Amino acid sequence: MKKFILILSLAFGLGATAQNTCLPPSYFFNSKSRVTGNGGLNSQYRFNNVLPGINAYITITKIQNASIDSNTMDNGSSYPLAWQPFITFPSRRNLAGDSSYMEFKVEFKTATLEPVLLPQNCLAMTIVDCDGNGNNSYREFVKVTLPAKPMGILNSTLSVFQDDKWVLFKSGTATFNNIDTVNKAAMGQLSFPSTGISSYSMRVGVIGPISANTQRQFSFYFKSFAGLVVALPVELIDFKAQSVNSNVDLSWISAKEDNFSHYEIYRSYNGHQFEYIGSEYSKSSSNGITAYNFADLNALSTDLKSAYYRLRMVDRDGRSTWSHLVYVGSQSESVNSTFSLFPNPASTVLNISIEDSEMCESVIVKDVFGNVVIEKHITDGLLNSNIDVSELQSGLYVIVISKADGSVEASSFVKN
Repeated sequence: MKKFILILSLAFGLGATAQNTCLPPSYFFNSKSRVTGNGGLNSQYRFNNVLPGINAYITITKIQNASIDSNTMDNGSSYPLAWQPFITFPSRRNLAGDSSYMEFKVEFKTATLEPVLLPQNCLAMTIVDCDGNGNNSYREFVKVTLPAKPMGILNSTLSVFQDDKWVLFKSGTATFNNIDTVNKAAMGQLSFPSTGISSYSMRVGVIGPISANTQRQFSFYFKSFAGLVVALPVELIDFKAQSVNSNVDLSWISAKEDNFSHYEIYRSYNGHQFEYIGSEYSKSSSNGITAYNFADLNALSTDLKSAYYRLRMVDRDGRSTWSHLVYVGSQSESVNSTFSLFPNPASTVLNISIEDSEMCESVIVKDVFGNVVIEKHITDGLLNSNIDVSELQSGLYVIVISKADGSVEASSFVKN
């Protein structure tokens, strides 16, 4: 069975490099006991003495089309010292934007009669063998709550996204066979503050169509792989895109450009295929905060009314990582829109206030890859509408409203 391995290692701070790492002991997850429940919501499991005097607690905090029990919560047949849950996805999913996952809370506590949370300094988590099933169907993903910070892995194929709560690593649909830690194509890494963290939440699962009762093995290895501790070449603080007539103005702010070379700008009209359109070389300022602008002239036209952008950030030694995606629509779509969205960001329900809704035919919600995740017909005379977004993953989405005269309007919102 293909393995999906998460390796937790330790490193010095967020800006650590392979030459500046701590050397942590290995955590041994080979003594599991059930605290409460049997794989349902709020079930908790304890791994005793993962380090001398330290217990790790794993609690199930959310379930979406996923199941597990006490027997499959950990299987040490392949990796005796790792935590290896076997997660089953019981129901079939058909849409590209569907997600099936289990959310866990990870805690480290003292191994005492009255355990208390115990911060783990310099904690990092590396994702290994995060890939798809090879037939343009589902892809594996890992989401971790902030203050987790994505770190660069040379030659990784994973896409990384971040909002105000989560960091998301998402694979492509390609599968990698006989994967191991020497193959970094399906790897990504997260680091936590060097001041220490005692608990965090993570979602592990798949995105896209999946057959009923598909089971996936996930392995969490808590040990150090010093060669994987590779710092991002730059810290991206902000990245935005705005349409000005047919042009698109890109702007971003960065920090910590030590040993940094340049940015490569890529554009896509469908969210899948990207083309290189230009570069901006480092102009790091003395205070460490640097602003950049790039004009993509005539990027939007009558036929091409929206686009996606991302940055490839390249270090002087050739290491690189990708930014999150940003979406922009033409002014006729987004700036002079005849509808408004609230609240934005939205957690459960997104309200849409539409002018002249009798002219509107449908509302479509797309993810950043251009996949339709929600489609809704607008009834004549309906001035206000709402969309249930509770099942969507956190991140950026685009709403497109189609009108009876053939025109469309688009805007974006953030799902918490």
